Amino acid sequence: KEAVQIGKRAGLSAETMMKFLAGSPAATPLLAQRVPVILGQSDEVGFTISGVVKDGAMFARTAGQYGIAVPAIEAALASYRACEGAGLGDADFAVMIRAAYGEA
Repeated sequence: KEAVQIGKRAGLSAETMMKFLAGSPAATPLLAQRVPVILGQSDEVGFTISGVVKDGAMFARTAGQYGIAVPAIEAALASYRACEGAGLGDADFAVMIRAAYGEA
């Protein structure tokens, strides 16, 4: 999320950011697969934002039961919950990145 927001404020287009991020050695094949959704070229849904919130919240609760902090999961959940609250719960999880770029 933060990478695309910084890129936008630095004047980079969403297309340039996706080429950079999807081509990075740290990128996952899943990111490259979701680029059309991120760029708004596809509305295909692989896994919903609401599904991410449900599963992420369950993981965070389980971690908490064992006394393990999961700040990265909590930060991601906050972003996905914001999208869910904006009516995007049935959209593909990659729409969160599109929304983050639009917010920057």
